[in-house]
Amino acid sequence: MASASSRGHLDAESEETLQQVRRRLIDVSEARSSIQGVAKWLIRFEDLAKEIVGVWTNTFEEETDQQLPLLWLCNEVCQNLRKTRSKFPEHWRAALPRCILAYSSRGSKEKDHALRLLKIWKTRKVFENTFIERIRRQMEDSEQKRSSLGKRRRSSLTKKESPSPSSSTQGHPVVQALKQAEEKAPVDRRIAMKAAALYPIINSGDLSGRPEVIKKTRFVLETNLLRLQEQINRREAFMKVLQVCLEDQRELIQRAQADAQICQKYLEACPSPTASGSSTY
Repeated sequence: MASASSRGHLDAESEETLQQVRRRLIDVSEARSSIQGVAKWLIRFEDLAKEIVGVWTNTFEEETDQQLPLLWLCNEVCQNLRKTRSKFPEHWRAALPRCILAYSSRGSKEKDHALRLLKIWKTRKVFENTFIERIRRQMEDSEQKRSSLGKRRRSSLTKKESPSPSSSTQGHPVVQALKQAEEKAPVDRRIAMKAAALYPIINSGDLSGRPEVIKKTRFVLETNLLRLQEQINRREAFMKVLQVCLEDQRELIQRAQADAQICQKYLEACPSPTASGSSTY
């Protein structure tokens, strides 16, 4: 295996290897066999450990759908090399705090995956406890900051959207129409968001002299009007279909009733059973 030269440049063979690494990192899946296969292949290139971890980090940041398989791949390599003097864990130690923090911040599911990974590293002594706890604290601090920021944003939006004491309890009539557009158009979140953003602007004063606000307001209301008209047309068409079906069913019921009356007459005309109750069959 060719290694980097003393000047820090890679030879052609090493460059080709790193290109192969990139392709394999993009293709690796969460399947155990896939992760083990790529990990076994990577371990062969110890001389390129720093460069490979660099490719891994770039891929992690660029290919968000691959972040979980890449974390499990890192785990597989580091576990296999934890009793050796490999440089892979050392280089990953520099990248992992930032990468795990970014991944765990995506949602509760990602956070659970990250915590599970930290637990494995602690139990199997893949990394030292101080390193693992540092990452855990960073995750907790980041979550607290996001929670605090979310509360401040919600509070700010509530203050902005609250009408002034002098305003009518119902607010500006245009706002009522915008609220209808927001509430009745859940399928189009862009329209709902535009409508909500216009509330404080319209409630703050007259629309005259605000052509950009008027333009946005008309767009939201016109879009909602078109949506409502389409809904009316669809329901009217559906009603016509139902009416046709109803007429067909009414005709079928009438025919069945006529047949039932004839059948009843025939039944009444039939002789009564014999006194002994025996059947003619």
